[in-house]
Amino acid sequence: MAFERCILGFGDGLSFPVTGWTGGTAFRRPLYAGRHLNVKASNKNGRFHMSAQPKNISRSSLLIGSLLLVLAAHPAHAKILNPPYLQAVSMTGVCVMVECDTTNAASVAYGPSPAYGRTATTAFYLTTSITTFVHRVWLTGLEPNSTCHYRASHGDDQSADANFQTAPPSGTPFRFAFMADFQSTSTNHDVMVSQLIETHHPRLCVYGGDMPFNGRKYDLWKKHFLDKQRLLIARVPFFGAVGNHDGWVENTKAFLQAPDSGSHTQAYYSVDYSDVHFHILNTEVSSDTNTPQYAFAQADLAACTQK
Repeated sequence: MAFERCILGFGDGLSFPVTGWTGGTAFRRPLYAGRHLNVKASNKNGRFHMSAQPKNISRSSLLIGSLLLVLAAHPAHAKILNPPYLQAVSMTGVCVMVECDTTNAASVAYGPSPAYGRTATTAFYLTTSITTFVHRVWLTGLEPNSTCHYRASHGDDQSADANFQTAPPSGTPFRFAFMADFQSTSTNHDVMVSQLIETHHPRLCVYGGDMPFNGRKYDLWKKHFLDKQRLLIARVPFFGAVGNHDGWVENTKAFLQAPDSGSHTQAYYSVDYSDVHFHILNTEVSSDTNTPQYAFAQADLAACTQK
């Protein structure tokens, strides 16, 4: 949230305009009696708190009582913080993950060509440890084994066009790639691997965990995984497993979206893709005998009829 213009009102009837405040110090400090005011401002859960005092003038000389924010302006332009990426793909849909700096709904235009033709908006979002918001936008009604173009928007910000392929029906051969442990390799290495993988045109990627070194640290999710894989995961959907470095924690839950399955949880799941049944467990959730994850694994594998 930012202000183009607002008014600081004080208990003694004085008021001062403030321009261009964006939550930091980059604003024009208002004047009182020819002197700049020291202004402190913060945004806590959407509620704005401000205090002001002229330099070298005592608080008592101003008779400052309760500070009022008289008139605020409008929100700053909403931003997409990370290139959108794809999860939970099926024959008829996919989840587009759009990380934004506000909770305002993101939208995705999609269709068989860059002309799009359809639009979907945020179903829900999850919050990261630094209070960014990873929006889930579900694209539905797609044709199996087809190409879909998409472009995300959030406020005035817009992503580039990208495209992917929906899952094929049973009996259709396909290629997929498996990768893991991004936290232990250099950025150059992983970018090269991603580019090499993309030249073989996989329809799907499966990530075996340990995407960041420490899932509690937002910056490591960016450095170790999202920044390295951003070009690939914008075009090739992935299923992700959770390992000990990821942890089943706030950021991991925000950045990963599993398909619905018989597990009825995001922590572990299974999914059919063409003739393959992927069974994905979570090392950070107990799998001891008589636990829900153990029971799910037994029942799911027993019921599997895929090749």
